[in-house]
Amino acid sequence: MVNSNLLKIPAMAIGAAGAALSAYSIVKDGNAKARCETKEELGTAYVDMYVKNLSSSRESHLLEKVKRFVLKQKFDNSFFPFLLQAKNHVVNWVSETAENIIPITLSALAIGAPKLIKNTKIANYTSAASAGLLVLGAGKFFIHDVLGIGKNKEY
Repeated sequence: MVNSNLLKIPAMAIGAAGAALSAYSIVKDGNAKARCETKEELGTAYVDMYVKNLSSSRESHLLEKVKRFVLKQKFDNSFFPFLLQAKNHVVNWVSETAENIIPITLSALAIGAPKLIKNTKIANYTSAASAGLLVLGAGKFFIHDVLGIGKNKEY
């Protein structure tokens, strides 16, 4: 039988690595998606502002000057893009966290089980099992997405 204390340190190291990789994925992927969505939404919003500025309810030089001034202020203002970008970052970080909830949970168990569970043997085996599931999940992604084994041809 394996000494349960020998499992604790490698399991915690694997859990720490899983947590770090999950955090990296959440931040990098969330930021990239937020930037893309912000650009798309800003493009749509700017086109919409410009198109709405083209028509008037009546012909007036003063009205046109005011409309041009207001439109220029809207385009030059950085507050709207900042709010849109902040919203997109929060939404995408939450979305990425939800997508990574299983590795985050397994990492937390691999790291925290020895501190949370009173029975040392059960705690160490729980930590090792969580680390093992993390390694299996990472292996599945590596085999499927990196090596392409079991992947359907997509045209």
